[in-house]
Amino acid sequence: MLDHVMQLAASPWIYLVVALLVMADAVFTALPSDSLVICLAALSVAGGPDLTGLLLSAAAGSFAGDCVAYALGAHTIGRFRRSRLGPVGAALASAERALLRHGGLAVVVGHFLPGGRTATALMAGSLRFPLRRFFVSAAVAGVLWALYMNGLGRLGGIAFADRPFLGAIPGIVLGLVATVLFQLPGRRAARRAARRAAAAPAAAPAVGQGPRPAAARLAPWREPVAV
Repeated sequence: MLDHVMQLAASPWIYLVVALLVMADAVFTALPSDSLVICLAALSVAGGPDLTGLLLSAAAGSFAGDCVAYALGAHTIGRFRRSRLGPVGAALASAERALLRHGGLAVVVGHFLPGGRTATALMAGSLRFPLRRFFVSAAVAGVLWALYMNGLGRLGGIAFADRPFLGAIPGIVLGLVATVLFQLPGRRAARRAARRAAAAPAAAPAVGQGPRPAAARLAPWREPVAV
């Protein structure tokens, strides 16, 4: 069975499978694209797929999937934005705040958070984030993510060179631990901000001032429309 799996992993078609799965994972977040890339990178130590080809296919799939999610967000995300309930609404709201505050950096960071890649790309399309800046951010995110996943798998494969299947386990575990640690500062900051917002009294508008114009609430990269 091991020989059969190694033959499949060494097939040139494996790069297309990786690219398609990583691309689809941008929309269908339950797909195990992270684990697949880590496992294949671990098997590369024992003669599995070429590491460079695996890196390129993972990065290409990541970029393509982000573009698909951006297009979906530009056309369909409005119905989800109307609801802020549940984990989906919370993820979209968090992605929206990150994009408005950090711009393209939020696209990069989102790749390393559970569900962050999908939520950030969808909201970038919904907010009409500049397409050129999104392409650059998505490309950088794809390369960094592919390097990270391949590096985890490769380290595990080297540590368990005589048992290539076991080599994927340390990479997957390390990836999960790093993801949890990566989220902690953001979660603490969100809790502190929520406590401050709950404790602070509502600010009354200054005399002679009405509500904030809608144009002022637009995303910083969008030009207000003259009326």
